[in-house]
Amino acid sequence: MLIVPALSWFLKVEEKRSHAGAIAVILPLSVLSVVLMSTRGVSNYSLAVKVGIGAIFGGAIGAIVLKKIPKMVLSLLFYGVMIYAGIRFLL
Repeated sequence: MLIVPALSWFLKVEEKRSHAGAIAVILPLSVLSVVLMSTRGVSNYSLAVKVGIGAIFGGAIGAIVLKKIPKMVLSLLFYGVMIYAGIRFLL
């Protein structure tokens, strides 16, 4: 949630590129999390497969939509989700 605004505002990276960069960071972090959790004996492989399938399809659909969505709509959606998540976190 923080990398997109940081890249956009502070480093002046185009917002769509910021979203793409954030998505690119998620994959290696997710793989590292799986490895660390598995080595510590925390595993639910059934759930992991379901989440993995969802991530693959969601990522592919997201990549297609990201190319077609106007910049202003993308910004409004992203910040709306951030505000919603922040409120949920507080509650």
